[in-house]
Amino acid sequence: QGSALLGACLVGYISWALMLSSYPVMTLMVLKRIYLPTFAHFQNDRGVLATCFERVIWLTTSVTAPLAVALLLFVYPITDLVFGAKWESAIPLFYWFWAANAFVPTANPAVSLLNSLGHVRVPTMFALLWMAGTWMIGWPMTVSMGILGIAIANCVVQFTNLFLFRIARKHVPFRIANAAL
Repeated sequence: QGSALLGACLVGYISWALMLSSYPVMTLMVLKRIYLPTFAHFQNDRGVLATCFERVIWLTTSVTAPLAVALLLFVYPITDLVFGAKWESAIPLFYWFWAANAFVPTANPAVSLLNSLGHVRVPTMFALLWMAGTWMIGWPMTVSMGILGIAIANCVVQFTNLFLFRIARKHVPFRIANAAL
């Protein structure tokens, strides 16, 4: 459907930029299968759960940050070498999707934390918010700015993850400062 409105070439650029910017985050999918059951195991001891969550945040950031920074620094050579110079037109989109993905390595554990505590509605509501927000902000921005609008909208919507952390923190007294050390 999107290709009928934008054209196959532009949809391809969006898909490529989103895919490339997501590679560092994809490395965490294996970890997600480990930390969700771990959070559930410690759900009755909020102090231990907070420490566990802080360590997961540290681990996810330690894994994704170097990969993401390397990808950001070498996006042009990677694009030329692996995909071809014709994809360089999509690199401005990549930058916005890359910035949006800065929230994902820490948002995924927060979603798992809330799920492990039985607060499944909160992550579901955020998923709906992310979807609806991307459409409600993305559609007018795409009309006014072209395909760059959808990438910017995606980045703007990811700021809602700050509220996700605030909600998670109400249930478990974690400290992000501890996770950074």
